[in-house]
Amino acid sequence: MIPWFWQKQWVPLKAKNRISIRATLHLPKPKLGLTGSSDNKFALLVAFAVVYGLVFINFIDIVSSGATSGYHLWLTFMYFLPFVGFSLLNLRNWSLTVGLGLVASLMNDVFYGAVRALFGLPLDIHWYYSQWLIPQGTLLFNLNLGFTILPVYSWMMALTIYVRIGVVAALLWHWKRTRRLQTSKEAAWVSRWKTSLT
Repeated sequence: MIPWFWQKQWVPLKAKNRISIRATLHLPKPKLGLTGSSDNKFALLVAFAVVYGLVFINFIDIVSSGATSGYHLWLTFMYFLPFVGFSLLNLRNWSLTVGLGLVASLMNDVFYGAVRALFGLPLDIHWYYSQWLIPQGTLLFNLNLGFTILPVYSWMMALTIYVRIGVVAALLWHWKRTRRLQTSKEAAWVSRWKTSLT
């Protein structure tokens, strides 16, 4: 049975064209979506987000921290910038965009102290990590959003880090599940179409 939306196009085709279409459909199945074969592409995206946050974002944060009004708002935008294209191509990828952006933000907040120490800049590593591993009432920094400045305390940083870890896991799991379902539907449709041509 030929799908109704192909019937008008199918009628005038010659036999050799039908054979050509069947031959084309029997080529190896193309990689559908961003997941590619297994989870290789997905793992590559996560690895890129880790390196991006760990190296690029931390470098910016160390070199120009608080240099301009609205600095932290701009930094937040930078977390998500490399991944916005996924959502522009397909809105269903919104969870991938947000998830990878949050991965970059975690690399910034969790490893800022270690990267700063690697740069040879003064920082008490034990103090830095104890502040968000064990929530306290210490003022860490002022969040400069441009239109307002908010104090960020140790317990706030700890809370956001632990919450982000859970949110990242949920968002990326949601995206992978959605992609698998979509790929399965596409594969089933192609299979039915191939059957109708034989």
